Amino acid sequence: MNDPVFSTNIMGEGFALRPTTNQVYSPVNGEIVSIFETKHAIGILTKTGAEVLVHMGLDTVELKGEPFTVHVKVGQIVTPQTLLAEMDIAKVKAAGKETDIVVVMTNNEKMADYILNHKGESTPGLAIGEYKVRGH
Repeated sequence: MNDPVFSTNIMGEGFALRPTTNQVYSPVNGEIVSIFETKHAIGILTKTGAEVLVHMGLDTVELKGEPFTVHVKVGQIVTPQTLLAEMDIAKVKAAGKETDIVVVMTNNEKMADYILNHKGESTPGLAIGEYKVRGH
């Protein structure tokens, strides 16, 4: 991945996905706690206390929300079957940006472990991995 903030784990431990469709589903069960004004990132809090950031594309904050349609709101409970947003892949690529979707746990101090259960093509609702939080 060509982004030093994410590739060096400065934001936290996680993984990246290369989307094949415009739909972006929740990677975890939890509650929506933030939606960035530029619609490129969504924060989710899990019941175990993991703060999960779903970041759509790389350097896409510069696109000022144009290629994104958010389908959730703050306070909404989500599952891996919940459509969070749509990212117009063609528009992101046309702007010269990468389309990788990065999922990171931003409160590393609470994290005990991250287990990646699945690699390769994924479908909505498939558990790709899980965050283990200390004390849970």
